[in-house]
Amino acid sequence: MKRESLAVLIGLIAFPWAMHAQDADFLLNEGYQLETFTHKDLLSWESHGIGGAVNSQKQVLLYETPGSEGYMIVSPKSYGDDVVVSYEVMALNASTVLVAQLGVHNTGDYEFNPETGYDGNVHYLMDSVNSYMFVFHNASFNKFGPFVRKYPEPGKEPLRAATENVLETGKYSHVEIGVVGGRIHFKVDGKTIWQVTDPDPYKGGKIAFRVRGKISQTGSCVIRNVKIYSRD
Repeated sequence: MKRESLAVLIGLIAFPWAMHAQDADFLLNEGYQLETFTHKDLLSWESHGIGGAVNSQKQVLLYETPGSEGYMIVSPKSYGDDVVVSYEVMALNASTVLVAQLGVHNTGDYEFNPETGYDGNVHYLMDSVNSYMFVFHNASFNKFGPFVRKYPEPGKEPLRAATENVLETGKYSHVEIGVVGGRIHFKVDGKTIWQVTDPDPYKGGKIAFRVRGKISQTGSCVIRNVKIYSRD
C-alpha cells in the first residue's frame, strides 16, 4: 500500500459536516450520553483481520492487505439497546465495501470474545456472533443499495434494503446508524435512507467498523468525527 498516495487523496478531498443541532439536542434531551472519539481513541480499539489502522492527518485509515478476508476495529466497551453512531467515512476505491455493526456480542453479558486466531472473516460474524450489520458502498458486491441484516437470525435476508447505492467513492459522506426502542435507521448526509422495526431487538453489544474489498483490489477507507450517543 502506498500511504503517500492515500494521504494526497485525503488531503484533496474535504466534506465538513455537523449533525443537525435539533437531532443532537433531541438525543441529549432524551437522556443520551455523548462520547466523541479522536483518531487516537479509535486506534486503541481492538482490531481483527489482515490489514491495519493508522493515523492519516488526524483521521483513521482502515485498510486490508493481500490475503485479507476483512479488517475491523471494535469498541472497547459495550452499549445498551438504545444507541446512535454518527461519523464521516470515505471509501478510497470502488471495490471497498463499508460495514458498521451495532449490538456486537457473543456472550451473555453482551461482550465480544472472538475465537482464538480470528482472521476477520465475515462468515464467523454471520454464524457465531450476534449483531446488526449495516452494509453500504456495496455496488461491487450487491445489486441493491445499503442494507441491514440481523445475525445470526434471520441472517442473509435483510431487515431492510435500499434500491440504489447512495455513497460515492472518494467523497466523504456523513453516516448515521442507530437502534432506538427497536427502531433501526440508516441516514446519509442527513437524509433518512430507510427505517425498520425489530420486534425483538438485541439488548446491547459493542460497535464495530469493518472494511472489505475484492481479491483483485483490497478495501480501504477513512473514518473521522465519530460520535456515539447512548443511554442505559
